[in-house]
Amino acid sequence: MPPPAPGPPKPRAVTAWIMTRPDQLGDTQQAALDAILAASPELASVAASVRAFAVMMNERHRRRQLEPWMNDAHATGEPAAHNLSLRSVKRLLAAAGVRRTQSGA
Repeated sequence: MPPPAPGPPKPRAVTAWIMTRPDQLGDTQQAALDAILAASPELASVAASVRAFAVMMNERHRRRQLEPWMNDAHATGEPAAHNLSLRSVKRLLAAAGVRRTQSGA
């Protein structure tokens, strides 16, 4: 009798895969993540926003793109983007003296 098929990945594992640079994922992990994202357009949208944010924060010259990224994430209409509390983030940026662009006005 063959062993039972493995169950679906745990949410923590999927979150870790999304947060990991794609070139750092193993082939099996990448294939599993690709299948999950293909089955869930909502999660795929959130994953794309997360990865865009990571690239932006890791490349210092791109940090000025934070507010356009926040606006794009908010515009997706995904509940996860709304849960980021973008208005609160914008208030924190203003309090920190970060200049806002016209797109965020």
